[in-house]
Amino acid sequence: MKAPADGWAAPTALDIENYHGTVTIIVDPDVTELKTVAKVHASLWIDDVVRSQAQDSVRIRTRTLEQEGRTVCSIRTSTRWGDPRQVWVDLTLTMPRCDGVRIFNRGGSVTLVGVSGALQVDNGEFADSSGPIEVRTNAVIVDPVVLVTSSGNIFYQVGPGSTGAYTLDATDGSESFDSTVARPEAVHSNGSVTTATVGDAENSVVLRSAKGDVSVIYMNDAQAYINRFR
Repeated sequence: MKAPADGWAAPTALDIENYHGTVTIIVDPDVTELKTVAKVHASLWIDDVVRSQAQDSVRIRTRTLEQEGRTVCSIRTSTRWGDPRQVWVDLTLTMPRCDGVRIFNRGGSVTLVGVSGALQVDNGEFADSSGPIEVRTNAVIVDPVVLVTSSGNIFYQVGPGSTGAYTLDATDGSESFDSTVARPEAVHSNGSVTTATVGDAENSVVLRSAKGDVSVIYMNDAQAYINRFR
């Protein structure tokens, strides 16, 4: 997707449904177009004779819509292969700006770097692979955020100015709220769910994992820091 004639002044959002694999979104203000790389993989358990058929069974559909004054880029993946556990798609998108995300994914990680706007991610376990979620951004997040997975850790790493009425729910794991640049208030935990507020807290931030840990980190240069133990 090339830049509009007037540049990337208009908000741009993503709407992605990936039946099996990973999704990575990287915001880089130095690029001039939205670049999508889709890598299709087939299980090594598939016979070499039919592996190419399995990969060719994958369909990737893209389209661009204009909704309420912003551009929405839509991506859908699917497969006609008999066992979708054996074929998957790793999506990587690099773009100048991202002003909102809706992602449905299974059986792989979802990683969002430098994004802004409302964030909605529904990830989960598939084909023995968990569905972790990681957000790292320096953008000020003041919109609703929902990050949910049936299996995998969730890391939400933001910087000063981001607000939220937080709900951290790790059914079979632990919740943590670590901040060096913002002071959480009204912190409460009943042993299974932790709630807290930061700033005016007009936007809800829900992080929920059925099997995994849930972590909120406030720090300077949140986008750059990668915890190698994740």
